[in-house]
Amino acid sequence: MIAGTRIIFVSSDLHDPAATKMGKIMTPRFGSMEDLARAIGTAAKLRPMARYATAKLYAMMAAYELDRQLRAAHKAITVNSWSPGVVPTTQAGRDMSPVMKRIITSSWFVSFMGSHLSTEEEAALALGNLLISLRYSEVSGKYFDGFNQIPSSVESRDPAKARQVWEQAQVLAGLAAEDPRSVPLNSAFSHGHNMPR
Repeated sequence: MIAGTRIIFVSSDLHDPAATKMGKIMTPRFGSMEDLARAIGTAAKLRPMARYATAKLYAMMAAYELDRQLRAAHKAITVNSWSPGVVPTTQAGRDMSPVMKRIITSSWFVSFMGSHLSTEEEAALALGNLLISLRYSEVSGKYFDGFNQIPSSVESRDPAKARQVWEQAQVLAGLAAEDPRSVPLNSAFSHGHNMPR
């Protein structure tokens, strides 16, 4: 990765149980990434939205860990996390009944649950700004909800848990044969592997 590269992990406000009513109902559960990936063990009984929230929590943690590693290596590369809010016109909830999808993407329900609606254009503008605006050229290790920089959940900022997520991601991506500290920071990307989303 070259200097000036900007990396954005797409997350969700559902990663934070304190941020929304839905987050309180469908709380993310930190545990084995393999269990979550395969819906077994510690993740076997998680409901779909809680699995989603957990995956977004892991994405946030991976972003923070990558930012720490890049800063330790003195790389001029930024890493941030971003949530678009609820974008009703996307394929989210495509397996729901049309009535249920209409309810959960309605402005009153989204507002009641503590999130916010975005159009595709608004989401694109918010994300595009993070990627190209000079304002964010040196901003790293932060979380943005739409256009606003806010604190992510307390758990997402736990460096020990973030390190576990990073190391488990390496195992799942087939990179665990080497000591994680010796893997070049660009190897996961140059070989076509992706960090969790």
